[in-house]
Amino acid sequence: MRYKPMMFAGLFLEEIFDAVDDDAQFQRLSTRLAHNLGARSGVLHWSLPDDEEEQEISYSGHFSPEDMARFEGDFARDDLWAAAVERPEAHNRVWTLETLVPRERFEASRIYNEWIRGIGDDTMHALAAAIRTPEIRIDIAVHRGRTQQPFDAEALAKLTRCISPIRRMILVRRKLRAGRSDAAANALDQVGDATFTLASNGRILHMNRLAQTMVDGGVLFRVRHGRLHALSVSDESKLSDAIAAAVGAKPDSGALLLGGTDGRWRSAVLMPVWSGGARQLVLVVSDAAQRGPRTERNLRALYGLSQAEAGIATLLAGGLSPTEVAEQRATSIGTIRVQIKSIAAKMDVSRQSEIVRAVLNLPKLAP
Repeated sequence: MRYKPMMFAGLFLEEIFDAVDDDAQFQRLSTRLAHNLGARSGVLHWSLPDDEEEQEISYSGHFSPEDMARFEGDFARDDLWAAAVERPEAHNRVWTLETLVPRERFEASRIYNEWIRGIGDDTMHALAAAIRTPEIRIDIAVHRGRTQQPFDAEALAKLTRCISPIRRMILVRRKLRAGRSDAAANALDQVGDATFTLASNGRILHMNRLAQTMVDGGVLFRVRHGRLHALSVSDESKLSDAIAAAVGAKPDSGALLLGGTDGRWRSAVLMPVWSGGARQLVLVVSDAAQRGPRTERNLRALYGLSQAEAGIATLLAGGLSPTEVAEQRATSIGTIRVQIKSIAAKMDVSRQSEIVRAVLNLPKLAP
């Protein structure tokens, strides 16, 4: 099948620069690049030389997310094309990959026979570049099937003309993302739960202030070689299983109950998310006992509780019984029961469990 690419030099270069501050446009770039080069699939991936976890990936969608997850997990190390352009002498120029990897060798490879053919595909021709500078790493590739024509000198020249604009666009985009990341980090510091952003291998990308405090306190987690690990063997097994489920072929969220060295249990949720086309994980660890002054202020404002009543409601939500609340506040159990009845009346509920539920449903903000 012969493709009829659209005008390339003008229209497509405009699309490249439109992706500077447009996430949706960036995600479309690999599709548009493939179309304009008469290819059926494409990928555009950038990362930083000193931090490969900060990255964005644009896939054209020819391969499903499940196919790509299987590739990343089982076949990336067998990618002959990627290995060929990663050699220093191949950097910073565009190649037809048949020049670097003979067709016969590719046809005999594991990646072709077990992954490409294994998913019913016949990708055989590729045009690619590995851009390596002190500032940025960029990988670009487009592909055609076995029955299509190999990429010719005209296609190679077209992609070569795009390399410099793509590099400039990504450098500006990265600076804009850094600013947005700072704003997001500040917002996460206001969340009243410990929140970790992880790479798919458990490497820590970001911790909010409460997460950092949790790690520094040695209560639940430790950091080893940049990765998050639970302190106890049982919790580490739970965390590893949850990460495996979140990054598998069918990503799934997981809920965990984790025990701390301080004797308290904490609930956690691990969720897979996509950021810049790359899969990341968000781990939120909630400690109901750590609801402090902001929760009490909110209860007083919303329900008209007294300062003492707001403190009692917060302690109940933290898992304490009325007897334990009385002991902590150095008062009688009778006084606490009277105050609980007053709290229930002001909150328009009839049971202690409903008081707890109402407190736990409040937005939890950092102290």
